Amino acid sequence: MMDAHGTKVFMHADEAMILRETWAAWKAFRLGNMGAPIVGFNHASFDIPFLVTRSFIVGVPIHPFSVRDLIDIRDKLRAYAYGEQRGKLKELATLVGLDILDVDGSDVERLWNDGEHAQLEAYLIRDLEITRALYTRLVDLSIDKIQRF
Repeated sequence: MMDAHGTKVFMHADEAMILRETWAAWKAFRLGNMGAPIVGFNHASFDIPFLVTRSFIVGVPIHPFSVRDLIDIRDKLRAYAYGEQRGKLKELATLVGLDILDVDGSDVERLWNDGEHAQLEAYLIRDLEITRALYTRLVDLSIDKIQRF
């Protein structure tokens, strides 16, 4: 499925297929948007390392990238503070008045195993919409300009 922003959700029983499609989409995006950042929430600490590690385990080549091209909303909001990270996307969305679904990351495996793929897809797309809205707010408030070094 693709939304109005070109968002794609890859869902297959074959993990290697998901990873290949993810890295192909990453490559296509980077080639078509040179210099554009990869924006996410906690993706520098969780999502991207997870994708790289799973790709290593499953034997799927990645598309090389620079960590400098990542904008992690959680890191920006914490001004790169060291120590335990707190706050979830869902909590932050609620604090700034965004609508959320009654599902979170801890439900993903259960939704997949129970065959609730439409609900899982809706959750993933809503997370991306929230991430997009939070990033827009970061840019509007110049928080995206905070640099680590």
